[in-house]
This record gives sequence, C-alpha cells and structure tokens, in this order.
Amino acid sequence: MTRHLCTLFAAACCLLTAPAALADGFASAQTGGFSELKVGKTNILCYQEPCPWNGVLPADEPLAPHETLWSGDMPPPLSGASEDRVHIRENYREHCTLISGRFRQGFLEVAEILGPC
Repeated sequence: MTRHLCTLFAAACCLLTAPAALADGFASAQTGGFSELKVGKTNILCYQEPCPWNGVLPADEPLAPHETLWSGDMPPPLSGASEDRVHIRENYREHCTLISGRFRQGFLEVAEILGPC
C-alpha cells in the first residue's frame, strides 16, 4: 500500500511540474536563448598579460577576468546582420557595445545591438 502511494505521489509531482518546464522551454524558444552581452573594451585593467582588455562578457555579471567568454585583440567569429558585424568590428578595440546575442562554440551570434555599455 505504501509503495502504491509513493508511486502515485511521484506521478502527481511529475504531472504538476511538466507544464511549468514546458512553459520555461517555450519562453526560451521565443527569446531564442539570447542574453545581453558586453562586447569590446572590458574596462578590466591588469598589469600583466594575459589580460582581457577586450572581449565578450555577460552583461549582468560583475567585471572579472575569469568571467570573460572571449578575449583577444580581435572579436571572435561573428554571425548576424552585416551592419551589426561591421559595428562590432569597428568599435571592438576602443568601445564597449551592449548586444542581445549568444556566444557558443567560439562564435558570437548577434541578434541585435542595444547600444553602448
């Protein structure tokens, strides 16, 4: 009897949590999995190399070298609208640009440029 009650309880929990998980997945699919990222000048100042003076960072994280998704003198390989890619390449070394996008497998996918950081 106890085993049957545990099984029924576990099944009820699965049924109650499944719609919430599906709704979260639906929300992620609508936004395309994009988040706000800072691209370009990081304002992280180091005295010794390697230092991520320029890179890609999550916008909601405090600035710290270990949280850099990408760092280097040149931006990572880019995908997105051609004017967005040109904007990032032109401003990467001297300015910070806030974008909506994602960084996966060494590529930065730009959905939209939101403005300066």
